[in-house]
Amino acid sequence: MGNSVAQRYKFGGKEYDESFGGTLNTYDFGARNYDPAIGRWMNVDPLAEKMPSWSPYSYGFNNPVRFTDPDGRAPEDVIILIGGSYKGHPYGHVAIAIIDANGNTVVYDFGRYRATSGIFNETGDGVLRVHSSLESYIEGENATGRTTSGYRFKSTPEEDMKVVEYFKGLIEKSTDRKTEVEGKRWSFKLEDDYHATGNNCTTLSLCGLDEALPGVAKDLKDPKESKGRGLGWKEKLADKTIGNNSIGNKIFMPADLKKNIDTKNKHIDSKQYSNKIKE
Repeated sequence: MGNSVAQRYKFGGKEYDESFGGTLNTYDFGARNYDPAIGRWMNVDPLAEKMPSWSPYSYGFNNPVRFTDPDGRAPEDVIILIGGSYKGHPYGHVAIAIIDANGNTVVYDFGRYRATSGIFNETGDGVLRVHSSLESYIEGENATGRTTSGYRFKSTPEEDMKVVEYFKGLIEKSTDRKTEVEGKRWSFKLEDDYHATGNNCTTLSLCGLDEALPGVAKDLKDPKESKGRGLGWKEKLADKTIGNNSIGNKIFMPADLKKNIDTKNKHIDSKQYSNKIKE
């Protein structure tokens, strides 16, 4: 592209501003200007007041590998991802994702991904995995043969930031941090252990949703649909005898949460993800 106009657009496709006789030399990212000589923004994040725990000069929550900020806007919309059963694993799985106006997504996924214990392996290390994209998360779910339903809930950037801040707080207190797949997935051992009927993938995802949309989260926690779907009779008996007597008292199983979502109909759209991402 041999013209001066085209050559102004360089790193990240952003315009390189050489005003004032070539002394400015910054990239115009729309919301802010970036100085490549010092690797810093020249002005504060225009949404800094909505994210008080972050530096107004930071970019992508200080993790540009995991987060992108193409236009200076904040995250937008929440997705609850509910995976169905697959061979040898009838329980299902739940994760929560934040999606911005440009379709960039970060997924928070909690489970027993390391040491387990108990008669039914019901307890274990509580590990939070963070995926850099929806595709990355679904790729892992598809590898198990599982089909995932995604339910999207409308929220404001301010509400979504509360979800990000919630998981940021958990990560800051975590130990044994690992990069599992370079550029795609990271894991953090949280302070609280995992328990199949207590602190699990469903309840932690609902805690995240509660930060952004407490009214919706309250409806989805309605225990009327707490039937223990996905549990065998032995596990249901164990819940009543040696467990937390959770069935009938709270939503903790993915299939029960899915029933509530379908019944309450608070979401704005839904999608099925099986062998590949389906638009």
